Amino acid sequence: MYGKNRTSEALSNDRWVEAILVDKTPLTEPPSNKNANTSANAPPYIPTLLYRIAFPKDTKLTMNVGEHISFKAVCDDGKTVIRQYTPITTQFNNNYLDFGIKLYPNGAMSKHLQHLTVGSKIQVKGPSGKLQYRYNSVFSMRQYNSAKKMYTTNRVRVKDLILIAGGSGISPILQVLRALYEESNTDITRYVFYGASSESELAFKDEIDTMKDAAPSSVRVHYAVVSPPSKAVHPYIVGFITREILHKHLPSPSDDTLVLICGPPPMVSGMLSHLHSLNYNDSMIFVY
Repeated sequence: MYGKNRTSEALSNDRWVEAILVDKTPLTEPPSNKNANTSANAPPYIPTLLYRIAFPKDTKLTMNVGEHISFKAVCDDGKTVIRQYTPITTQFNNNYLDFGIKLYPNGAMSKHLQHLTVGSKIQVKGPSGKLQYRYNSVFSMRQYNSAKKMYTTNRVRVKDLILIAGGSGISPILQVLRALYEESNTDITRYVFYGASSESELAFKDEIDTMKDAAPSSVRVHYAVVSPPSKAVHPYIVGFITREILHKHLPSPSDDTLVLICGPPPMVSGMLSHLHSLNYNDSMIFVY
């Protein structure tokens, strides 16, 4: 009968839909006493967990790398909270999405997600976002054009891609890295700067290192930790990513350069200041 095998969209931008939590797995572990910096100034450990949400098998997921999903929850105090998360998934034909979510102790959504168990329902909406990776080295960005006083969509064929992440901001950066890694014929050079409070909070480090080792000339990675491990030799920048560090490791800006930034507002503000001083203009910078 006509229409019997028709599939519907798993997601909607107009209404909230239900997804099922099918996996909840820690991605980071607290620092061991052996390697930890145990000074009084060391920041408290904040865990990152993998959350996999699934949709009915008779639906299809339609979204692009770079877009995000909104989560909605009603907290214990009766207030509704909405947060946006970018999946780390790059293939959307399996009817599930993976998210790497940092559970902040005072975060309303973090507290809700922390208490969810496998089988719980999650209200989601989307996808949304102003950036999409269109493959073949092409990114599409919707940006505000101050001259025209309106938003315009620009397509850029990228040669040098600069990826700057702080803390939980690694999720959208990882998704782009995964897409490029899977697309083996790309000629994009990737410059990755990933900062966290401590070594133990560098979620996905092993995976990023695997990408780097597979193509060391085109995937260049720099990690920064505020509280370094106690061992004498370690591969990290200690402290924050400075203008001098960016100047040392980045290529000169050009029309085929794109910078993607995701992290806490103070970090984003600092990175924008550094980049502007190095002659990167707003048309080549996208902040999640």
